Amino acid sequence: MRMIGFALFLGLLAGPALAQGGKGAPPSSGPTAPVAQSAAAQAISALPMEIAGYRRNPQLTDFEARPNGAGLGAGADYQGGPGDPAVTVFLYDRRRGTLSGDANHHVVSEELDMSSREIAGVGAQRGYRVAARRRLPDLVGPAGPALRCDQYDLAYNDNTVATSYACLGLAGGRIFKFRATHGRRPAGGPPGPLPEALTRALFTAAGGQGGAAAGVKG
Repeated sequence: MRMIGFALFLGLLAGPALAQGGKGAPPSSGPTAPVAQSAAAQAISALPMEIAGYRRNPQLTDFEARPNGAGLGAGADYQGGPGDPAVTVFLYDRRRGTLSGDANHHVVSEELDMSSREIAGVGAQRGYRVAARRRLPDLVGPAGPALRCDQYDLAYNDNTVATSYACLGLAGGRIFKFRATHGRRPAGGPPGPLPEALTRALFTAAGGQGGAAAGVKG
């Protein structure tokens, strides 16, 4: 069974909005102005709809627009074909200002550790535990180490397992986080691979290591 995007892991879908025309709904007064997107959401919207065999869900999540959401950026899901992992990409800055550098930046290590705590923290409600966390070789770009990635082995209560990945880097002045989770499989099966081509392509599209991205922070 394919796992849902990491955004759903964290309970990012809010409760239903007040139905239009329902009891207690305010009367309609004509067309309403569109809600302005945050700069991070605009940067996510500028990422390709189709890239490396994956297609972006047009419905993104703008965390900046939520109460106490300053610095949390935005995210969107990407869907591939059968057997491909579910992918979510995030751009945010945690109110650190414009960030630059490679995967050796201390912010990248801090964010990887935070991702590890998040993944482990939702395990109980999702019925899994983190059996192992492994540091992978850095994905190197033209300016040195571009992305630092961890692999997670998730062991479920029903004796199935899944492979999940978190990759962090700095792109377009923001923190770039790439999350990929394969569907569950019987224990003992080979782990699902990191979709490296997609990881690199999205990182470049977001402005990583010289990539020309719309919405780059200045």
